[in-house]
Amino acid sequence: MAKGRAKDDGSKISVHPAADLFPMLSDTELADLAKDIKEHGLVHPVVMFKGVLLDGRNRLAACKIAEVEPTFTEYDGDDPIGFVISVNIMRRQLDPSQRGGVGVEIEALRAVESKKRMSQGGGDKKSGVVNLPHPIANTGRARDQAAAMVGVSGAMIQRAKAIKKADPKAFAQIMAGKVTINKVWHGMQKRKREAIKIAQNNQAEIRATVTLADCIDWLSTQAPCDLLLTDPPYSTDVPDIESFSANWLPIALAKVKPTGRAYVFIGSYPHELLAYLTVAKSITGMKLENVLVWTYRNTLGPTPTNKYKNNWQACLYFVGPDAAPLNCPEMLEQFSVQDISAPDGRQGDRYHEWQKPMEIAERFIRHSTTAGQLVLDPFSGTGTHLLAAAKLGRVAHGCDISQTMIDIAIKRGCQNV
Repeated sequence: MAKGRAKDDGSKISVHPAADLFPMLSDTELADLAKDIKEHGLVHPVVMFKGVLLDGRNRLAACKIAEVEPTFTEYDGDDPIGFVISVNIMRRQLDPSQRGGVGVEIEALRAVESKKRMSQGGGDKKSGVVNLPHPIANTGRARDQAAAMVGVSGAMIQRAKAIKKADPKAFAQIMAGKVTINKVWHGMQKRKREAIKIAQNNQAEIRATVTLADCIDWLSTQAPCDLLLTDPPYSTDVPDIESFSANWLPIALAKVKPTGRAYVFIGSYPHELLAYLTVAKSITGMKLENVLVWTYRNTLGPTPTNKYKNNWQACLYFVGPDAAPLNCPEMLEQFSVQDISAPDGRQGDRYHEWQKPMEIAERFIRHSTTAGQLVLDPFSGTGTHLLAAAKLGRVAHGCDISQTMIDIAIKRGCQNV
């Protein structure tokens, strides 16, 4: 860093956003610092970066109290955010939760920095990779980068981010060191569980509904939903999977709120995957975030001559632009591969060869909705998704073009409308 000229400490100096991540000293601590500066002078100059204060807000304030003219130095590196964190994170007596809160803000600042650099030509626009100078900048997701910088886990950053979005006042208390992330998080989860119980009690008489109808006609009559969870016919059951997928999927996803999500089960056949991925690529609004896999090991089926046995099916996972973080606290449920046995008539009810297990439906519903929210299934089949949603206190509506499927769904507990 290069030394700069002294500035009038009474002038208005803008502060870099990274410097504002750390709280100011208390009045007593600031008075002690002013006394030390009065007696020994300002040992460490105030650090500036392109006209804004990067480090030394407390030193500058203490100089004013002590009536000592501050000295300034210019940061000449290329990672001002990393610099601020490196000089502050350990010298400040921050507890892990406060560091987690700082990590959330770092992630946000990094995102702004990355977008700025991308607009200026830094990085690879095609891949979305931005060349950040921080040594951990390319080792993983932004959340994990921020976590490494402040010395906490990525899970703590994720929880802190969810708290900031759901309860800004609680997040402010975390940053002030008055409460921990885990305490606030567990309180939020407890309130969610209580809300679910209340909603389930209040909706005890509300049942999942099914309608005999074509999916496109039916969707036009439905309100925007919080979750689209469906299992359309596979390529083995429709003559032209390309036209079929292009016909219904954009209409169905347009019914999902910007805050919502969609899970669409499809087959594992290459041409079917290609058809749906081609359609998904052209859809705006809902983003295809993952191709999830449901795998099962309890059914065998025929042995093909030149192929491997397919013991999995794909699930396209779409996310709305304003969706909240996934509510997925169980580590084993966070994997993109969901290993759950298929419904087996020898051990329980199996109404259809492609019937999905109730467990995977309940997982996705819990991860992406709260009690009272609306779940739609335009290919409801035997009603598994609808029954799982109603069981968890969600409002569930579906349709199917097969009267046979409707009859089974009604037998299982759905209400025909």
